[in-house]
Amino acid sequence: MLREHTPAEFVPAFPLDVTGAPARSKVGLALAGGGFRASLFHLGVLWRMAEVDLLRYVEVLSTVSGGSIIGALYMLLLKRELDVRGTLSRDEYVVLVQELCQVLVRGIQQNLRTRLFWSPLPLLRMMLTPYGMAQHMGRLYDRHLYRQILPGPGPLRLRDLLVVPAGTKIPDLEAFNASGPRKLNATEPHSRVPRLILNATTLNSGAPFQFTSVELGDPRLGFFRHDEVQTELFPRKYLLERVEDSQLRSATTGATTLTYDGKALSATMIGSIVAWLAARKSGSWKADALAVCEAGLLRRAKLSAWYHQHGYPLGITGGKSKEQHATDFAAAICAIDNTLIPDTVLMDRVLEVYYLRSAEAVSWKAAKAMEQLTLAEAVAASACFPPVFPPLRFKDFYDTKIVELLGFTDGGVYDNLGITTLLQEGCTHIVASDTGGVFNPREPSTSGRIGMVARISTILMNAVAEYQRSGLRERHRVTDDLQGVTCDKPLTDLRARYQVQGLAYFHINSPLLTQPRSVESAFLSGLRTDLDAFGDLEAAALINHGYETAADYLAQFVTSRWPPTFAAPVSRPVPVILGPRELQMLWVGRYHFFRALRLGALPTVLAAVLAIALLSTDAAFSWPVLRHAVWWLDRSVFFVVRCVRREGAATWIRLGEIGRAAIVADTLLLGGLLLMRATHRDREAGQRSLVMRWLRTWGGNALWLFGLAPLWMAGVASLSASISYWFNGRPFLAKTALKQRPW
Repeated sequence: MLREHTPAEFVPAFPLDVTGAPARSKVGLALAGGGFRASLFHLGVLWRMAEVDLLRYVEVLSTVSGGSIIGALYMLLLKRELDVRGTLSRDEYVVLVQELCQVLVRGIQQNLRTRLFWSPLPLLRMMLTPYGMAQHMGRLYDRHLYRQILPGPGPLRLRDLLVVPAGTKIPDLEAFNASGPRKLNATEPHSRVPRLILNATTLNSGAPFQFTSVELGDPRLGFFRHDEVQTELFPRKYLLERVEDSQLRSATTGATTLTYDGKALSATMIGSIVAWLAARKSGSWKADALAVCEAGLLRRAKLSAWYHQHGYPLGITGGKSKEQHATDFAAAICAIDNTLIPDTVLMDRVLEVYYLRSAEAVSWKAAKAMEQLTLAEAVAASACFPPVFPPLRFKDFYDTKIVELLGFTDGGVYDNLGITTLLQEGCTHIVASDTGGVFNPREPSTSGRIGMVARISTILMNAVAEYQRSGLRERHRVTDDLQGVTCDKPLTDLRARYQVQGLAYFHINSPLLTQPRSVESAFLSGLRTDLDAFGDLEAAALINHGYETAADYLAQFVTSRWPPTFAAPVSRPVPVILGPRELQMLWVGRYHFFRALRLGALPTVLAAVLAIALLSTDAAFSWPVLRHAVWWLDRSVFFVVRCVRREGAATWIRLGEIGRAAIVADTLLLGGLLLMRATHRDREAGQRSLVMRWLRTWGGNALWLFGLAPLWMAGVASLSASISYWFNGRPFLAKTALKQRPW
């Protein structure tokens, strides 16, 4: 039972104050969103952090959108090296980032945005099935980026990011990062293993959704650890949903034994299920703070309780002392309900309530879905920029009573910087690389509704970003003011709450602190923030700009206060001279279309002149080119409607002749897609549900199917993508190529 108490009655069962045991230093790195522009800028930041030997100390890597693309690529490279060597030297980190540069730039210059529409078969699948653009973009990430690091059949899974330094599995990542491997490298500090957290936004709950190699979820719907689904959640879900009340009561008295997956279930677990169901039936659970609080708050308390109660007997400390976990637990309980007594009894209750709530929320298919979740899908969810990409949809994580289908959009919708995650992880030193868009106060106002809505959206996102930036700086300021203060408990608690000892925050448009801002920074902050290809000049300038900005801010705010550091000289990692011609190319880079034409690329100019000449000649001399093209398109797409409205029933005989081929072609196409989907996605589903799903798909697209519209649209989109690649993308890359290409 939960006990109410007054402050005079408050006698904790364990010490709540951690005297003389401050939290250890923990470095977090936040890589913000902003398309491939952000990825290239972050590459320069990683380069400088490797040079000053700070990259090895990063323990949490929080990424959003474009930051997730490069963050996942960096983790794959780091995993490949640490799995063999166990730890890396400073020079090896620099070499690793140089390889990261080559793989990233080569992948970006594959023009992934154009390849999204390159092949007609994926386009048909996107039009006729739930397979979406974001999923296809994820496959392009996997093929052109991630599989370049770890080749192999099939896409890389998110679980494949688990690092085993020198072949040794890490049972306790926090403790490993705190103490490190023994005698792996006597001359260098050991390499920390970062915890990569890919941040997306859940459209269902409006909360940030986190993907990691061991856990996923959001603070409103709930979190699931991969290693707890089978052992903790499924047994409780089995008791909650598939066992009668009479059997449960009989098991609590010892008359019968209940088993799950061949293992006997404990009487304690069964008793908690009986009490939970009774509270649900009576409605008393609504007065239980633990049962109704936000899942994210309960998770905070659960983590501290687990380490304190179960972790230490197994030798898993989470990098903190038992007293520190007790203090964290008390703080989490205070945030839930300050009338609760934070003792060991409450710890056990928190663990049980957390598992019960998670068991109700988890799907029976969650273990398989988490195992099959690919790295590219998680990155695509984090980089699902609206409204270009429709929501990326996932199923089978949560029970259908909670949410039937998850919809994800870009993580930047909630937090484009990823700072919230670093603060939740308890990072004491933060490096935040912000590559969000620059708000232009001089942009002229619009009188139209569409322009007004777009401007309001920009204002709201800018306001949220500014609030997060100011809150982060305020945390650092309070921590600075409280350094060395030894006084009463309230100030000690405040210092523990605002534990940001080192902060290096910089924006892509931030002025340099030790020298005047370079001329090209104004051009670079205006570059497009999409997934288009970036030329050699743009890539080199962005990498150098990120490198120089990081060097300036790290020296000022982090490395001067937090040893150890390496005094590496500052030098541009990609040698390039920016003259007037190069600055003009960077200026053109802000445009999304016709960049090659603006730069005067010869193939693009000739193609534009030829197209204008053909269209003008066709219009002047009434050539049948346009007229016949429009007529055939019109007849093929809309002839069913025309037959019904204008030409009468006699035309249905002709329709049978024309439509028979269309129906056969569409049936073969959709039959192949159906077979592929049944083989790979719905093998476990019943035939009835599969047929009904496809009947709904066919019924909603009847006019399209009979009119061959999908074939037309896929063909036109594929042809347009090819034309764009050969007459715009390729000439632009050639026009902006460096004489000596470093990748």
